[in-house]
Amino acid sequence: ATPDMPSLVAAAAFVFALAKVRASGDGRWWLMVGVAGGLGLLSKYSGLFLGAGALAWLVVDRDARKWLLTPWPYLGAGVALLVWTPHLWWQSQHGWMTFAFQFGRVSGGSLTWRFLAEFVAAQAAMATPLILVLMLVGLWRASRLSSPLLMPAALVWVGIAYFLGHALHDRVQGNWPC
Repeated sequence: ATPDMPSLVAAAAFVFALAKVRASGDGRWWLMVGVAGGLGLLSKYSGLFLGAGALAWLVVDRDARKWLLTPWPYLGAGVALLVWTPHLWWQSQHGWMTFAFQFGRVSGGSLTWRFLAEFVAAQAAMATPLILVLMLVGLWRASRLSSPLLMPAALVWVGIAYFLGHALHDRVQGNWPC
């Protein structure tokens, strides 16, 4: 059993709520973003990428920047932290063991191209080369500042940037970017 399924459900809820924020302009959706983000973090630390991606979207998208002047995204972040608090408390009582294990991978080995090639090959094999190329073309087009798909593109780029950087030093398992 892996935590991937609950993580995917929470990620879908996060993206849905963030899309509702963008489409409706109703700040109350940020609270649902926070609930989904907190539940995602309870499932898997990669939920941090969604939060960082949402922040990247807020900074990069001219229309989204207005949210930074309201309390809503900060309240959503507070809700996420509140939902994640039982886990943080448990970690604090057990020497931060899971944090030490997971975040200890960040300081991997020396610079090498070997793991980067392995990472790209694994992603191509898992998605198939054609689907991977189509995904990259779509991601590139969605990343234009005028694109209505900039928000989901920002969510994806944060994870890609991390895993590409990680792959320059250490192995990235094929399923991690999921």
